[in-house]
Amino acid sequence: MRLERLRIRGFRNIPAAEIVFRGRHTVVLGANGQGKTNLLEAVHLLCLTKAFRTNRLNQLVRRPSPNQAEGAEDAGESAGFLVEGEFDSLRRGRRRARALLRDGALVFELDGSRCRGRDYFGQLPLVLLSPESLDVSQGGPDERRRTLDRLLSTVSPVYLDLLLRYQRALRQRTALLMRDGSAPELDLWEEELAQGGLELTRRRRQFSAELGQQVQAVHQEHFAPGAAFALGYEPSLDEGWSVEACRAALAAGREGDARRGWTRLGPHRDDLPVLLDGLSLRSFGSQGQHKLFMLCLVLAETRLLRQWTGETPLLLLDDLFGLLDDEKIRALASAVDPELQVLISTTSLRHLDVLGAGQVLHCENGRYREDAA
Repeated sequence: MRLERLRIRGFRNIPAAEIVFRGRHTVVLGANGQGKTNLLEAVHLLCLTKAFRTNRLNQLVRRPSPNQAEGAEDAGESAGFLVEGEFDSLRRGRRRARALLRDGALVFELDGSRCRGRDYFGQLPLVLLSPESLDVSQGGPDERRRTLDRLLSTVSPVYLDLLLRYQRALRQRTALLMRDGSAPELDLWEEELAQGGLELTRRRRQFSAELGQQVQAVHQEHFAPGAAFALGYEPSLDEGWSVEACRAALAAGREGDARRGWTRLGPHRDDLPVLLDGLSLRSFGSQGQHKLFMLCLVLAETRLLRQWTGETPLLLLDDLFGLLDDEKIRALASAVDPELQVLISTTSLRHLDVLGAGQVLHCENGRYREDAA
């Protein structure tokens, strides 16, 4: 898949922009705070329905200074920002996608038709490497679960539907426990949690094994043949349980769950520990080893998404030279699939010749000017 044209209005610090992408590599170059990452974040929102630095929609809307007259640039559709892209996909040909904020709600359109987020998600595969990505290995299990759920939801609408139904049942059970621990509706929600939880666990087990194998392959082929990353899976539920046994365990835990305010058992409590040569990367890994793992993970994601969706995903590299040292950047250049379209934000032109950048966009105060590379 290839992003050919992008139009933005009123997003972050971008008053209005229209960019035609040329070649496989595009570099967004500029000083800090000028809007390089905002451009990448607009692409991320358009493809994956979420910005990667905030969940607050009001933080994504451009707010011009009181003495700045933007005129028609900010009038447009009065509801908020707009991000629109034209894509050329391998499986479905030309596609047009839109994300806009209207009356405080995020709305998505694909090929002229409005879509629910759950139907839109996964249509435009994308992989991101950013400084925030390090939370996957350095932080707690929440970010690792979100990474796995994002990948599985991209390749499987069935998984996404299963996950959304599980999350709804979890919220309903928690609300009932806080009001009335003996409400008869608890049986119904616990039945759904048991069925959905065991199926999510089964699917996560299978996919995490495939993802771990790809991480190992990337690491061995391109970075450190003498070391080995491993991605584990530690489920909260006993995978040998029947639905009845799982439901009984949930029922038995009602009093404690009501006291805690959350459900102790279920996929929302899973972890995916990362190991390097058998040791916990989170506990013992250096900053460089965390960065190396994330690089391997991102490249593994691109392989799996291409294998599972039949599309080459977009690859976004945010603050590349701040995130990786020269050696890893050179290794990245040799490891990236040459068919991938790569968008890079950076304050430096170092090693762009190695990455083969064919297009450079100079960014200043939310505006973009193209120079020949």
